[in-house]
Amino acid sequence: MTKEKLSVEKILEKLDKGERIGIDEGIFFLRQAKKLLGKSELERFFSAAKAQAKKNPPPAPLRIERWQYDANNIPEPAAPIVFLQVENALPLNDVLQAICAVAAKAKVAALTPTDVLRLATNEKLKVLTVAQRLAEAGLSYIEGKFDAKADDTLAMDEQFSVVMMLQRFGIKASAWLPLSFDDEEKVRHLARLREFHDRTQAFDFLFLFCTNKTSEKDLLLTTALARLMLDNLKRIALATYSEHQTKMLPAEVLQECIALGVNQV
Repeated sequence: MTKEKLSVEKILEKLDKGERIGIDEGIFFLRQAKKLLGKSELERFFSAAKAQAKKNPPPAPLRIERWQYDANNIPEPAAPIVFLQVENALPLNDVLQAICAVAAKAKVAALTPTDVLRLATNEKLKVLTVAQRLAEAGLSYIEGKFDAKADDTLAMDEQFSVVMMLQRFGIKASAWLPLSFDDEEKVRHLARLREFHDRTQAFDFLFLFCTNKTSEKDLLLTTALARLMLDNLKRIALATYSEHQTKMLPAEVLQECIALGVNQV
């Protein structure tokens, strides 16, 4: 069977109808957007993202405090969520004790999939056992910062499996999209997040992780693409449990990101 030839117009027609775009279409469109697209085509792409954004919750700040854990000083939190920074050298029991102490006062976000794998290895325990103990201690959220490179599928699979095990015990994860990924890596990662969330409902939101090298155009295109591809995830964020990036952006760029789908700031 002959593969249908891709074109910007066909992709825009799908977007206009509210249909999902696939990996090949996403890669093709992003590449064209950076080279050949005219203003009218970009406006249709952005208009489709803005229409999708209106179907999701309105913009709101992430109400969170970020604490370095100190067993001798656990103040009353002023926000409903506390991101707990714990030292990498802490053994599992100390981590559980820290989570338990703070969970008595607020919902707790802490750790990453890599941290969970490290704790399981150090304690010679199954990851599922560590996930259960974290949930029993009161952990509500984990920072879904995948440390694996985009093309390291084995390491990426391992980190996705950690998120899935945590979800079995009710622990939600953020989903990170590094804007340092190239166009193909971004699209493939978004498609994988979409498929994984379809199956597990494990993610709380998508976090767009910017760097100092992220251009305004790249941020806007990626925001629009993410909003269109992740039709199963209600929130796209520039603020996550451990990071807050909105102050990095000019006000007009932030407002355009919000129009295109960012609704956690």
